[in-house]
Amino acid sequence: MANENAPQSEEIQDFDFESMETEITKQIEDQLADLEISEKDREMIGNPDSLGKTVLDTAWEQLMNQIAITTGVDAGKDFISENNGMTLDLSKDAHIQSAENFGEGKFATHNADVGSYKEKYKNMQNNFEKDNQGNIKYHPDRSGNSKENLVKGARAAYDKDRPNGSKIDKTDMDHIVAAAELIRDPATNLYMSEAERIAFANSPQNLNEINLSWNRSKSDLSMEDWLNKPNANGQTPKEIFDITDAQEKALVNKDKIARKALSDAEQPGKDEIEKSGKESQLSEAGKFAKSVVLGAAKAVALQLLAKLTKDIIQGFISWLRGTQKSFNTFMEAMKSAINEFVVNFRKNLTDSAVGVAVAVPMSIITSVVGDEIMPLVMLVVARVKQEIKLLREVVAYIRKPENRKKSVSMIVLEVGKIVTAGVTVIGAIDLSFTISASLKSAAAVPSLQFLEWNIPVLGKLSSLIGILLGSLITGIIGAIMMNFINKIIAKKLKAEATKQILEHQNQVKQVQAVQGAVLDAHLEQIKDKAGKGFTERREFVNPEAKRIVENIKKIPKNQENKQLISENKNDLDEISKALEELKGNERLISENKNAPDEVSNALEGLI
Repeated sequence: MANENAPQSEEIQDFDFESMETEITKQIEDQLADLEISEKDREMIGNPDSLGKTVLDTAWEQLMNQIAITTGVDAGKDFISENNGMTLDLSKDAHIQSAENFGEGKFATHNADVGSYKEKYKNMQNNFEKDNQGNIKYHPDRSGNSKENLVKGARAAYDKDRPNGSKIDKTDMDHIVAAAELIRDPATNLYMSEAERIAFANSPQNLNEINLSWNRSKSDLSMEDWLNKPNANGQTPKEIFDITDAQEKALVNKDKIARKALSDAEQPGKDEIEKSGKESQLSEAGKFAKSVVLGAAKAVALQLLAKLTKDIIQGFISWLRGTQKSFNTFMEAMKSAINEFVVNFRKNLTDSAVGVAVAVPMSIITSVVGDEIMPLVMLVVARVKQEIKLLREVVAYIRKPENRKKSVSMIVLEVGKIVTAGVTVIGAIDLSFTISASLKSAAAVPSLQFLEWNIPVLGKLSSLIGILLGSLITGIIGAIMMNFINKIIAKKLKAEATKQILEHQNQVKQVQAVQGAVLDAHLEQIKDKAGKGFTERREFVNPEAKRIVENIKKIPKNQENKQLISENKNDLDEISKALEELKGNERLISENKNAPDEVSNALEGLI
């Protein structure tokens, strides 16, 4: 039996009980920490102060959201003001005036040169006949195209310096690109001045001396239309005037040369307009980027300032609640509030990023659509934001592993509480919008015009009153509903919290019991090691003592033995020391109690 237990005894002696004690002590500390958390959770359940903190946090979030929205809207308004009262539009048509849009009376309104475009369009329109209602009169040409009627004298400037043909040869000097076409064409009116058009009309590239009958027949038609489209009788000029193929080819080549010259004459004006348009786009984009950045920076600064103000107000309230009120304690409270803000500056800066996320879209929306519909946009954005937040909170609650262990009824109650809080905020948003709109309408009454006062950063007074009243009314309704749900939840949670506390207490006791068992085992290990030491000492003392006694008895008695005793003194001291160590063990002392006496008697006999 002793042999079977020997390996176990050796294992126990080699086991590191000290490390186990350290680990068990740590477990007990963790269990006690969990116990404290459970106690705090139970105290917070149904606690009015806790509910009040939640309401205040929600109100604070709405205020920060309002500041961010107002900051973004103001940034958008600043951009519109700097952009000559126009909303953001970086499209090509808004900045680069095209000939097509020019012909339809549409202008690149965001271009700084829009005034000159409108003036050119007006001059072009002055060349057309109009009826009493100001509508342009039209007529069909031989090819069937509808063309504007030109006012009397519209061609005069073009014909003034045109060379004449030959009466003898019966020829006329034809404008290949007709003066009427230059007067009617939106591109030439946009890209060229009147002087440039007249100069081109009478340039060598655009003049062609042709048969008098041909010129009268051609009139203000383009060469292509004149040559290819038959008259009412179905005849082409080639058939009517016996134009040869070579003559026709020469006319076509002349037309190509003239139109290429016209295109070249238009190009500088076209390039200048496109350059101006691109510069206009870049300028407006720069203004917009500047307004967004400044708006975002302003949102951050205002939210940080608001947070600092909140900390100072909380410090002031704490000072008012204190028993000692003096200037020194007041300054200490203010100093503490400012220090709190500085210590948490990084967190506050991170939190302000949420405001930037609201301010930037508001700035963009205001810049694009203006501020007329911003109240509605603000309502939609705030609603969507809150609905997304509500959905995330519900999903996050359901996904938590610890919540999955709860009963279905408890989950429904908790989710109902989350939904109630979210719906309350959404209701506050809707009601605030309705109240603000009503107050804005009421501001039409002279005595209530103060409702439209604009408060810097926070917006119009009517909006602020709407937010306060909307939040107050829905907050009260929501608080009543949440309080009802809280009472039901509190009963269930307190029971669960109490159960958890008891479980933690039992776990602590169990670990403490294990700790006691480990301590007992450790003590036994110490005793076993001590017993093993005593046994080793006993095994050393008995044979050594007997050997020394026998040797002493063999030595004759004389004076020289004193020298021998002195020489063996070290051995005797070692035996005495071993005997002293055995004093703690009564059993070993009893077994060896005669050894000292025998040694002493033997020494006395020698002396």
